[in-house]
Amino acid sequence: MDYFVNIEHAPFYQWQAELLIESFKHHELDESLVVGLSLTNVEPRLEFCRNLYTHPRTSGLTNMGEVRGFDRLANLYSMANLLQTGNLKQPFLLIEPDSVLYSPVKMPVRDIPQIIFQVDPFFTKELVEENIPNYNKHKSTEDWVPLGNVMFFDKLPQEFFNRVIFLTEMLAFEQAKAGKEIWKRTDRAAWAIAITELVGRSVIEGKYTLEMSLADHEFQHNFVNYGRSPTPQFNKHLFQYAPPTCLSLGGDPLEVLAGLYEHLGTTSTQYVSGLARMCLDARK
Repeated sequence: MDYFVNIEHAPFYQWQAELLIESFKHHELDESLVVGLSLTNVEPRLEFCRNLYTHPRTSGLTNMGEVRGFDRLANLYSMANLLQTGNLKQPFLLIEPDSVLYSPVKMPVRDIPQIIFQVDPFFTKELVEENIPNYNKHKSTEDWVPLGNVMFFDKLPQEFFNRVIFLTEMLAFEQAKAGKEIWKRTDRAAWAIAITELVGRSVIEGKYTLEMSLADHEFQHNFVNYGRSPTPQFNKHLFQYAPPTCLSLGGDPLEVLAGLYEHLGTTSTQYVSGLARMCLDARK
């Protein structure tokens, strides 16, 4: 089974890729991780590119998020491109850069299309309607799926993934037409519409064990997502290295994460801190 992540080739995502790839190497599954690398003109931070530059399944691609005016489209276009060329194969899991593999994923094998997703109870239809004008005009059913960050796909036609791109662009257009900034979860709303269109024709299942946060002590989860840290000692947005200064407000993110277990003694934090120390040791 493949795992897919898209990385923008900029320092903020390079350090996240360093951790993510390290976690797959730790489980000896790096050959299963497909990395779409959306190219940019930003100078890379080489200390964060050790894993990225040696990873066996990295594909450099045009940054379609930059071309189309919404950064999350890069993820969708990269995925559709790699599926079409056979560099990414179903079944696969779609994951976010700000996560690490905690335990390998095992999914049921079925003869029909299936979508399995991490449940996010806070991703509600009402939240989407508040942020996207005319959202309801683009959906044909009242069904809803509370999508989280991790999604699993098997035996879906290419048209399904193309449909998600089309819906994302349409929903982004609705916001631009209304003079609004494009909501960061617009692509997730598009996924929700496309998935509900498959109700009755596919297995669609929500799980609570695909992903956990740094606050969790769970052992049965598959990924740790550190994007929403419960402690003031770490916030991923302090380490953006954004142009023109390309500086980090919080120092080296890997050094901060390596020491985070001292402040937040959870099982998941211990694991992420250990990965960060591995990355730092490999620099020497």
